[in-house]
Formats: sequence, structure tokens, C-alpha cells
Amino acid sequence: MSWLAIARAGIRRNRRANRGALHLANTERWEKWVEAQDASAMRERMCAEDEDSCQLREVSPWRAFSPLSKGKPSSTGNASIMRRDELHHAIGAACAIIGRNEVIIVDSQSILGSFGEDELSKQATVLRST
Repeated sequence: MSWLAIARAGIRRNRRANRGALHLANTERWEKWVEAQDASAMRERMCAEDEDSCQLREVSPWRAFSPLSKGKPSSTGNASIMRRDELHHAIGAACAIIGRNEVIIVDSQSILGSFGEDELSKQATVLRST
């Protein structure tokens, strides 16, 4: 799946999941940059530390992306299962978008990027992503 298809899927997901005016306005901003394929604007917002960029990242098209789970909800109804191979795919897409060969992984997926499969229990290698 191309980064453009990933971003469009993320925008559709955000439109379904968000109702607040700020989140919807920020989703529209992402959509404008995605459709214009404005990688520099997206890279700037993904890396910046100002309040506006932080709010934009809350509705990033790549937030909690799990390509192989196809957005199927977990038993709690609000999460997708992310496997190590899916994390690697998401990291590759993020690196292509921001034009760098490293990213910082936060939240529960960070354990998959920090330890090898032989160092983790089977339960730890399948994480729920919200």
C-alpha cells in the first residue's frame, strides 16, 4: 500500500471517529497536505514541538495505523491489533513521508521496536493499538 493510500485511509478513519470542531479542522488540514502531496508541510508538523503541531498529530492520518488488521475493532471496540510486521510497515511509511531513516515510537508499540521477539513473551509481541 502506498503512503498516499495509507494517509487517505487514515483521514477517512479520523472523519468517522472524530466529532470535535478542532479535530475535524485539523483533519481537513492533513487532507489538504496529503492531496497536494506536500511532504515538507507534513514532515514539519510530524517533527515540530509547538502546540499546533501536537494537536495536529492527535489526528495524524498515520496515528494508530495497522495495515493488515484492516481497522477491525478489538473486543473492546476501540483498538486494533498491531503485529511486529505491521509496525515495521508503518515505520517504513513514516520514514518515507518524513524523509528520514529513523522515527521515535511511542505508546505500547515501542516495546516491539525495543526488543527482539526472542526477548519477549508471545503475548507481548501482539499489542493493542488505540
